[in-house]
Amino acid sequence: ERKHAAWNTGKVEAHHGLIPTGQNPDAASLSAHAKRVFDLIRESYIRLFMPPEKFEAREAIFVFSSGERFKAAARIVLEPGWTKLGVQDEGEGESAEANGKLPMLAEGQVLRCSAAQILSKRTAPPKPYTDGTLIAAMTGVHKLVTDPKLKARLKESSGLGTEATRASMIEVLITREYAERRKKEIHPTDRGVQLIDMLRKVAPDLADPGTTALQEDALADIAAGRAALAAFMQAQVDATREFSRTLLEGKLTDAQLVLHACPACGGARCVQRTSKSGSAYHRCLDCEVAFRDDGGKPGMRFEDRPAGGGGQKTSDAGATGPKCPSCKKPTFKNETKTGKAYYRCAGCKGAWWPDRKDESKLGTKWADKT
Repeated sequence: ERKHAAWNTGKVEAHHGLIPTGQNPDAASLSAHAKRVFDLIRESYIRLFMPPEKFEAREAIFVFSSGERFKAAARIVLEPGWTKLGVQDEGEGESAEANGKLPMLAEGQVLRCSAAQILSKRTAPPKPYTDGTLIAAMTGVHKLVTDPKLKARLKESSGLGTEATRASMIEVLITREYAERRKKEIHPTDRGVQLIDMLRKVAPDLADPGTTALQEDALADIAAGRAALAAFMQAQVDATREFSRTLLEGKLTDAQLVLHACPACGGARCVQRTSKSGSAYHRCLDCEVAFRDDGGKPGMRFEDRPAGGGGQKTSDAGATGPKCPSCKKPTFKNETKTGKAYYRCAGCKGAWWPDRKDESKLGTKWADKT
């Protein structure tokens, strides 16, 4: 009797594998998507009882009279086994060898090269993740770890998260603006890139998937009674304190993580970012005004956005806001890029937030422009 490694009650913890119950579903009551999901579950279950795939990996080294060496590889399927049923998951049943034809050869056999061709190609960059490929990468994150022990632990625990949490983890990243969807692709945002850069400088363990393996081992020891929960929690508290201390002491030196003084509101949380075209610029995290880059520091601000559109207003014609305390000229009511209202003087160009109690009056003045 053939017994697959999946049949191991000792490995069952929080989740049981999805298997058919033996009850025939009513095909008429299932939608096309539901029927496809059921077929996938059924096929995966049946494969457990099928024989393994048998194949032969062949490799040949060809040595030319000029001394050049070329390698050819092929994967010859002898018995398809379980792979002949349904659609394989990405990566299943594959190997490093390309599927192809390679005849049996003898060592030292002399062959004649009948033709040769030089192809000019470029290495293509990795494709952006989609929801499916990102979840697959989270499952197979052990491939990114070099330590053999951590690699084995991550492979055993099925990578980052669980089948029930991986999709929601992606949604959290998008909700918090660390990543964004562009059609079917998922791209990191400037905020996400800055977060990873910061973690790699301040707390590299948090950006290392191997840390998940260590956490899994620690939790397994706690569950088995080999370690105390209190000691584990204290280690997390100590690590968080050290992480916070590093941030508060300003040990970051990366230009994109340094906080500059904002020329507009006078705050100290102006950060460098990168536009979609690849150009550097700066944006204040408080007033959200954007500035051109000037040697790594905030330079000239981008044009004001007048409330209601219509282009930037530069003269006092039509200005109906409260008068400027300095030059006594009226002000325009403008908006920041994110829609926050403020007043700009048509004369001296001073700017104020609206008064908190009465928005028709001037409130806190922004710092003078530099």
